[in-house]
Amino acid sequence: MIELLAALGQAWPRLLLYPGGLFALGASWMLCRWLAWVSRQRPACAGPVTLASLPGLLPPMIVLALMPLAPARGFPYGLDLVVALGLLEWPYLRRGIAGSEKVDRMLLLRMYGPLLLAGGGMAEANASLGLSNLLTVPEAPVARGLLLASALLWLASLPQILMNPCAAEGGCSAGDGPKEWPLASLAARLRALGLVLIGMLALLGFASVHSEPWLTATQAGWLLPPLVGVVTALLLGVQLRMAPWLQRFYVGLLVVLVVVLLVSKSVAWLV
Repeated sequence: MIELLAALGQAWPRLLLYPGGLFALGASWMLCRWLAWVSRQRPACAGPVTLASLPGLLPPMIVLALMPLAPARGFPYGLDLVVALGLLEWPYLRRGIAGSEKVDRMLLLRMYGPLLLAGGGMAEANASLGLSNLLTVPEAPVARGLLLASALLWLASLPQILMNPCAAEGGCSAGDGPKEWPLASLAARLRALGLVLIGMLALLGFASVHSEPWLTATQAGWLLPPLVGVVTALLLGVQLRMAPWLQRFYVGLLVVLVVVLLVSKSVAWLV
């Protein structure tokens, strides 16, 4: 416990500046504006932060503060993929546990099935659930392809999760009127940023590997995260501009690819 408190005391820039704190607030606002523009929707302003909203704000802010992003100071206690996803989805899990709204199991399967498959693929590619390991590109071609395909599937599954009106803080039910902007609250914006950054980590690892001949580690730490972040946002924007049938086809194609690579990796391991 003493070591954990000491580490937290040394990591205050992570909590207040980057990758949490001010960076998280600014980046989540820009991501919200970008998604609203590409989806041709009018974004609603986030309401004031109150004590009642803190339980929904703290879990995603913790995930963002502990993201393994350079050039932030290292932190000895990292998150794994399961814990990070649980913290980001905590407000929605809490509503489901409390029974405050009816759960549509088929809707949940369509929304989270590809995301969970992508998470399993990324974990299998590096044989680890740690978020920091997503930055490591495996040497085996099949594992490398699995990591890349799983990262793309993770990002491809986000629009139907983030832009679903039923994922808003208040939820929705049959017979409701016009649905509200799903990223209206600050908690929803921080959650969206966290989910996007998890998918971005693997792409950042590939960018780091290919930039080694031209950039030093320090230069890559400063230049690559914003560049890969912009590319990731553009990928989301392109998908949101696709026709619905094309979005489903794209996600389905990546699902098939990830499943094939998972089977191939398992067969290679058995042989």
